[in-house]
Amino acid sequence: MDQNLIARIKIPMTVVFKNIKINACYQYYNRGENGAVVHTKVDPSWGSVVSVGEIISTLQQSLTNLEDVLKNFSGVASDVEQLKTLNKQLEEIYLFIVKVEEYTDEGKDAIRKKIAEIKSENEKLISNPSICKTSSGTSNGRVMASSCPIDQAEVYIEEIRSMLGVGGVNDCSVPLTAFEKANLRCHSTARGNIYSWMLKMTDGDYKQNFAEGLIAHHIIQNKYRLLYGGSRVETEYAIPKSSVAGNQGYADIVNFTSNEIFEIKSTNGETQGAKEVELYVCRGNEICRPASGNWRKGTVFPSFKFIWPLDPSKEIDVRKSDYDGVISYVIREKSNLNVKPAPEYEPIPPATHQRIQDLIKRILKEKPTELEQERMIRVFLAGLSTAGIYALVTTGVVGDMLAVVQTYVSGGTLAPAAVLQASICTAFVVIGIEIINSR
Repeated sequence: MDQNLIARIKIPMTVVFKNIKINACYQYYNRGENGAVVHTKVDPSWGSVVSVGEIISTLQQSLTNLEDVLKNFSGVASDVEQLKTLNKQLEEIYLFIVKVEEYTDEGKDAIRKKIAEIKSENEKLISNPSICKTSSGTSNGRVMASSCPIDQAEVYIEEIRSMLGVGGVNDCSVPLTAFEKANLRCHSTARGNIYSWMLKMTDGDYKQNFAEGLIAHHIIQNKYRLLYGGSRVETEYAIPKSSVAGNQGYADIVNFTSNEIFEIKSTNGETQGAKEVELYVCRGNEICRPASGNWRKGTVFPSFKFIWPLDPSKEIDVRKSDYDGVISYVIREKSNLNVKPAPEYEPIPPATHQRIQDLIKRILKEKPTELEQERMIRVFLAGLSTAGIYALVTTGVVGDMLAVVQTYVSGGTLAPAAVLQASICTAFVVIGIEIINSR
C-alpha cells in the first residue's frame, strides 16, 4: 500500500490485519467473528522503497516551480518564502535519492551533487534577496551577473534535466538519457514470494483478488523453470523505467540464455501485457543488454493445463498468447481434456505427517537453493499416492507443519523466514499438481 508522506513521494506502508486467520502458507481462511480490521504503519528503517519514477517526477516538478520563482524573483518576502519552501522540497528529495534502488551509487551521488549545487545558489539568494537587483531596483537585469546566483542555478537546473530526461507517460519512442543508461541498473528481486505479495492484499476477497493471480503466476513461473532448467531464468526481474508510468517494472519471466522476456496475464489482460513486455524489452536493451544479442519478446511456451488448487472442479489453462512475450491463462470449469479428475480425499497418516515435518525442518535449517529445494520436495512427493499428494496441496497441511517446525527451529519467530516459508509452500503446491497431472 502506498502513501504520500514527503514532497508528494509515495512510499510503502505496512498493512496489519486483525481478526484474520492466516496459516503458515499465508492462506486466509477466516474473517473472524467480529469482522476483519486493517491498520497501516510505516517503518522508517526501510531502505530501497522509493520508486525512481515517483522521485524523479517529484524532482522535475520542483525544478519547474523553481524556474518560475527564479524567473520572477524580485526579492520581496513572498519570493523568499517560496524559495525556502522549494529548497526544503529539494532537501527532502536529496535525502530520498539514496533509497532509489534503480540507480547505481555513482548515479545517486551525481544527482545529489547537482541538487546540492542548486540549493547552494538558492541559499545565496535567500540570505541576500537584493543580490541580483539592478541599480534601478528592478530584478533580472543581471548588471551584477558575476555575483547573481539565479544564472548559475538555472544552469544547474538544465544540467540535471539533461541527466534525467523528461517525465510523463513512458514510451519506447522516447529513449533514456546517456546518464540514465549509464547509471540505472536491472536486478533480481524477492518480489515473487507469497509474503511480500500478501502485503498488497487490502480487501477481504482473498481468493479472487489475491490468491488466484498469485498462484497462477507461481504455477506458470515454476513450470517455465522446470522446462528450462538448464537456462538461467529469473522471475519478477526488476527493470527500471519500464512501467507505463515510468517507474520500475517487474518482468514475470526473464531467460538469460535465450534472451526472452515474458509477462503473465489473464486472458482479459493480454493487450496490457503486450504493452508491458514491449517496455521491458526496450528499456532492458538500453540499461542491461544481455552478454550477447538483445532482449526480445518470448515466442516459445508450451500450452498446458493443471487442476486448480483452490477449487478441484476447475482447471487453469495456460498458453502463449497471440502477442509475443505474453503468457495467457484462464481459470474455468474443467474441460476434461488433458486434465485428470481430482482424486478422492485420502487422510494423511501420522507417519507421513512426521516425514513432512522432518523434510521442512531440513529445508529451514539447510536453506538450499531453489533447484535443490525443488528436488528434495519432488523426491518426497513422488513417493506418495496421488490422493495423498492432493490432500497435501489442497488442505493446508504443509502450512500447518511449517508453523510447528518453524516454532521449533526459531523459538516461535516466524517473520525472519517468511520468504523461505512461502517458497516451500509454493513448491509443494506446484510440484504436487504437476505430479498429479503426470500420472
